[in-house]
Amino acid sequence: LSDNNGNRTVYKNPNNDTLLQVAYIGDEPGFVFIAANPAVEDETNLYYARIPDESNNLSPTLISENVSSFNVDQLNNQVAFVKNSGDTQSICVWQLNHSKPSVLASGSFGSVQFTPSGENIIYTQLATGNTDLKSQSIWIMDSNGNNPLQLTAPIKLSSTIVCHPFQSILFFSIERNTDNTESFNSRVISEVYQLVYQVQ
Repeated sequence: LSDNNGNRTVYKNPNNDTLLQVAYIGDEPGFVFIAANPAVEDETNLYYARIPDESNNLSPTLISENVSSFNVDQLNNQVAFVKNSGDTQSICVWQLNHSKPSVLASGSFGSVQFTPSGENIIYTQLATGNTDLKSQSIWIMDSNGNNPLQLTAPIKLSSTIVCHPFQSILFFSIERNTDNTESFNSRVISEVYQLVYQVQ
């Protein structure tokens, strides 16, 4: 953890798990992270570890098992994440200092993130029966799971979705195949798009 003056502190995770994604929560300072469970193949779990006052050793608390992605709402100290449960996924939200996450939606989801205000959640959803994990539609809903609204048809996403920090704009890349009829070769290119949305 580094501050603006370049001072750095190294914290130790006693589990020695492989960390896959890390975010910082500043209100009650701590880390939210996904770590691979070495004892169970392909299991990745979501943890929260509060930064201790007089130690560099973290004591992580398990938020949820089998989590593939998460996003932190710094304004409201909450975490949205996608939990895998067999053939389906759930979008869940965990509030800092709450012991149990709440389930907002069930289906086939790719990623999830809060809009900058924390009032809405942007998420991607796979079409039913679609085996191409890149082909996903983009949706938005209230942060409590109400009023889901589809923003795009299924598209081949080749990047994560980025929310503009001050405006209702999303940025993402789409994969497109380009065929060369002369050489009978095809190549894959990515194009960056922006999407302006409006929440009623």
